[in-house]
Amino acid sequence: MKNILFVLMAALLSVGLTACGDEPKAEEKTAAKEKKEVSLTLDKNEITPDENGYFEVQGTTEKGAKVYIEGSEIDVDENGWFGVNNTYTGDGDKTLSIEAKKKGEKENLQIVTLHKPKEKIYGLNEEAIVKQGGENLFSITINKTSYDLSKDWYERADAYPDVNSNNLIEVVYTLKNYSAGENFDSLFTDFTVYDDAGSTLELVDYTGAGNGNGISNGKNTKYTLWYELTSKTSKIAIDYSHDGHNLSFVSSIN
Repeated sequence: MKNILFVLMAALLSVGLTACGDEPKAEEKTAAKEKKEVSLTLDKNEITPDENGYFEVQGTTEKGAKVYIEGSEIDVDENGWFGVNNTYTGDGDKTLSIEAKKKGEKENLQIVTLHKPKEKIYGLNEEAIVKQGGENLFSITINKTSYDLSKDWYERADAYPDVNSNNLIEVVYTLKNYSAGENFDSLFTDFTVYDDAGSTLELVDYTGAGNGNGISNGKNTKYTLWYELTSKTSKIAIDYSHDGHNLSFVSSIN
């Protein structure tokens, strides 16, 4: 009887040991469940568009994978390379989601941060166009920055007995109205002018700007501003700001 019980116990132990030996380890189960992540390498994760807002997103993934930017699929070549370009002209940072997908593998999601575009600095006679929603609104062109004063100043100089004409510079600019609405005008307060030392110049007088007689769509007109210097300067910087639209200019004084 004892021999029979011993044989039964031995058989049961043998079965149990065999079962335990076949059971996968916990880490082996986890590894089996985890998928390999599809490869995705971006050239840059932070991008600063140029002064026109232009930027490019480029990168590589593995063969057979698909790539999506903000949920929209883009072309990937046979070597896994992809590239797209676009424009961004916002005032702050913006993020783009870049995701690579491949059947049987784990998705790879990465984020690209677009920074505020580089500020373009315009020169003399260079038209600076303000756009909104891809449409031209209006433009500013600085036509003259000079110690050579026009007759318009001398016709009013008597009204400023404390101002020395030799310490004035004359700034002439053109405002063009593309589609900003009827009677669009540019105010003298939209301009801030600095000498080459960074000091703000004082506006003495102006013509045209802010007189209530704006210009219609498709039209343009010239305006003149006179600024007083505290010392001679070889160039000036001009900041223009109107309704949240900002432009910068630098011009030599002639």
